[in-house]
Amino acid sequence: MILLIRHCTPNINYGRCEFSEASERIKAYNFTQDIFLNEITSLSPQVDMLMSDDNLDIFASSSPRALKTAQFLFHKKAEQIIVSDDFVEFDLRILPVPALKAKLNTWILISRIMWVLGLLKTDKSFLQERLRAKNCAHLLIKRVQRKSIALVSHGLLNYFIEKNLKKSGYKRTEKIEFGCFSITKLQLNKS
Repeated sequence: MILLIRHCTPNINYGRCEFSEASERIKAYNFTQDIFLNEITSLSPQVDMLMSDDNLDIFASSSPRALKTAQFLFHKKAEQIIVSDDFVEFDLRILPVPALKAKLNTWILISRIMWVLGLLKTDKSFLQERLRAKNCAHLLIKRVQRKSIALVSHGLLNYFIEKNLKKSGYKRTEKIEFGCFSITKLQLNKS
């Protein structure tokens, strides 16, 4: 069993803003530890059922929002969390459009689309990041042969890890979500 867990929602301002403010808010998003942990407690019975396996290897992104989510979820095993930069979210920069004023999520969506199309340059291209997600999926597959896996990471990275796991014979058997927080359970398809 592999659990792909997305971090809780960062508590930042998602309202309308111009380019320079959107760039600052993305930095805050990336580095804040102020997240809505109540997203986990709101799903408490379902989370408890999904997390009932005591025999888990726990991996987490080094990003503060993911690490804090992992520490909250696995507070009894916090010292066993394997933290890695391999599991950080795909790089995100805001597309510089000085005349535009939009909500932060609109800025993110436009910037992601332009990045996927190759029109917004970041440290790593879309293809490089997809390859990293593929490598992460292979790492999880190797590790799951010994123990079940829980990975606390990010939305886009988890999406591409899940795609690669499905290509390797895994099937999504359950998903719960509230806000940004989600848990996706995947198991090897025996048929």
